Amino acid sequence: MARTPGARPRILLVEADPVFRFVLAHDLSGLGAEVLVAADGPDAFRLLTDEILTLDLLVTGLVLPGLDGLTLVRVVRAEGGEQDLSILVTCDGPPADVESRLRSLHAAVVDRRAGSAAVAAEARAALELRGWLEPAPDPWAAPAPAAGVRLPRRLSRPSPA
Repeated sequence: MARTPGARPRILLVEADPVFRFVLAHDLSGLGAEVLVAADGPDAFRLLTDEILTLDLLVTGLVLPGLDGLTLVRVVRAEGGEQDLSILVTCDGPPADVESRLRSLHAAVVDRRAGSAAVAAEARAALELRGWLEPAPDPWAAPAPAAGVRLPRRLSRPSPA
């Protein structure tokens, strides 16, 4: 998607659990993104059909009513031919075979038991890779000195009298 000044990244969130969906939509909006929401696979499929070329990220649950997350990812990648869309799949510890199938479709898997903040952090990383967000500051980095402040070159002990 071509970025225009003032544009925000667009995320499609597909989640069956209404509480998790509400909290995660709030967390994703906090990244500055426009969040489209679907509660089940068929709604997600309709939104994908209409919005696929304007989306930057798909965040979907693995277990969904009507059309599961794995099938949704497969449709986007294989049948839709969309290889550029970043995809995160949330689940409660997927079986190894499902995780390997998702990874083969270039979808990241996030354990939703870690909470919505962990999913939002993965979404942030995906948006950073796409150039939508600046990398988050390193919380362990030393702060830069304020403008106009000179730091001493070397601290020395006073000489003994």
